[in-house]
This record gives sequence, C-alpha cells and structure tokens, in this order.
Amino acid sequence: MRVGIDTTKLADRDGLGVYVRELVMALAPLDIDLVLDCRDTDPKRIRACFEPGMSIAIERDPVDIDLYHITAWQLPRFQGPLITTCYDLTFLSHPHTHTLDNRIVCLTGVLEASLAGARFVSISQTTRDALRDRLGIESDVIYPGVAKRFQPHDASHLGVAPGRDLEPGFVLSVGTRQPRKNLDRLYAAHRALPAPLRERHPLLLVGSDGWGEIALPDDPHVMPLGEVSDHDLPALFSHAACFAYPSLAEGFGMPVIEAMACGAPVVTSDRGALREAAGDAARLVEPTDVDSIREGLAAVLEDSETATRLRRRGFKRAARFHWSRCATEMLALYQRSLTA
Repeated sequence: MRVGIDTTKLADRDGLGVYVRELVMALAPLDIDLVLDCRDTDPKRIRACFEPGMSIAIERDPVDIDLYHITAWQLPRFQGPLITTCYDLTFLSHPHTHTLDNRIVCLTGVLEASLAGARFVSISQTTRDALRDRLGIESDVIYPGVAKRFQPHDASHLGVAPGRDLEPGFVLSVGTRQPRKNLDRLYAAHRALPAPLRERHPLLLVGSDGWGEIALPDDPHVMPLGEVSDHDLPALFSHAACFAYPSLAEGFGMPVIEAMACGAPVVTSDRGALREAAGDAARLVEPTDVDSIREGLAAVLEDSETATRLRRRGFKRAARFHWSRCATEMLALYQRSLTA
C-alpha cells in the first residue's frame, strides 16, 4: 500500500504539527510505503523534522499512490480514496476564538472533503460527536499518543531560559497564546492566590505569540519563556508543581497527557475533549470561572497528597495513549478504505 500524506502543517510547532510528525514516524516502520506531499513546503524543511537516515519518499502532489491522508483541509490532486483527520469543530462551537480566515478555511475544508467522499477520522469522541451533530458527518475515532520523549526528567536544576535559572515548583502553561487558551482567566486565577503561594509557584508561560491575545501582565511572578525546544519541554513538565490548561475547548488536548507522562499534576477544564483526555487523573475546573481555576491551582499547590494522587493517576492515564497504537489503527482504517 502506497499512502500519500499531506505535510502542509508538519513543520509547525503547534499541536497539529506534532500530530502529523508523530503519526508519520509511527507509520514508517509498518508494512506501508509513505509519500509525503510537499506541495506547499520546502522538502528540506520536511526532511529536517525527522531523524537523519529516516527514509521516506517526498514528492509534490503525488498521484502514484493508493490512498491520500488529508491532515490540513487541503484536497490533493489525487482522485482516489481519501482519509481526512478532523481535530475539532471549535471554529463552529467557539467562533470568537478563531480568526475569520481560519473559520472559512476549516469549514470549507470539511465540506469539500465530505463532498469528495473522504472518510473522516476524529481524534476524540468529543470531536466525533460534534462532527456528527453539527454537520451530519460520521467518523471513526483514533486517539493520538504520547511521544517517547515525554517521561520524567531527573535533572534537579533547569536552565532553559537564557539569563535566568528556573527552580522546580512553578505553575506551567503551554500553548500558543490565543483566545481559546483562556490565559486571561489563568492570569487572574494565579494573581488571586495567596501571596506566599504565588511567590513559591510563579506562572511560567511556554508558547509562541498567537492572535487576539491578552497582554502579558506586569507581574514579577509571571514568566514568559516563548517557545522552547522539544528536548526542554519534558524537563519543564517534569519539574512543574502543576500544569495548568484551562482551555475553553480542544479537540483532544495532547499537552494534558504529555504533562501526565512526565509526572506533572494537571489542572484542566471540565469540558468536552479535555475531560475525555484527563479522565479521573486531573483536577477539573470550570474554565469561565476564575475562582474555580484558582481553587484548582490551590488544591494542587497546597495539598501534597492531592498532587501525589494526581501524579500517580496521571502516569496510568498517559500510558493508555500510544502513537504505535494510533498508527496501527490508522493502517487498519487505510486497509478498510481500500476494500470498501
């Protein structure tokens, strides 16, 4: 079987880029020939995303394939069987958290893929239900996994920020700064903690600039790091006293299980896919209620038994999500699509 895969977003540092890279690497060892479609990306940039020596074909608009997997809503020139991954429908459920251009691209992509007869795969039950209920499109569910690099880091000191040393015990936030991540309420919740608690547990912000973002507070206990390397992120998760992810909506929430895999107690939203990802292994909060977020943070930061319990449950929860399983299930879906 020769499968073309859309790499439009493969080199991006956000969750979509992580999904495409990890899926490709998990599929590569299986009994399948992958062809990475580089129609909108420099082939050298694609190659740089993988380990040296990893042999995968890279072509522009491949047509000599059996099936094509759309990962970023752009239909290929290929006229055969199509698979398309649907990450979320927040552009419909939470339109104010997306730019108009992005809403148009996403909705157009979903409708065009459906009209082209593509078979949809959702990354969560929440996304599957939204796709069916809002657009009448049925889909399979294949969960993403946790990359192997996300595991406890035993370093006792962190030095990932130029000019400053980071001591363990911070509250960590990870994600592109944009309205959906709900950072204004996280800032307010952290600011409302008792002063000694804020001083011991500063809020560390990791992620690139987005759009429509709330201005960073003028607060010595809020530390923006910007983007960090794939190597440094697991260390940050490992030494966080708490990972705070009170997002308004997600298609799955990979940072939640990545944090759990590294041993970080998690505080996240009691909504949709985030509740689905976290299970009973996180402190769930109401994301539109600053007091609820503050109480969630305080419960983890002030009570070592709560933190230990969440840490233990988090390891078990994260262990359920494997990229190898995702790839195996995806391969089976490819095979079913070719024989349908």
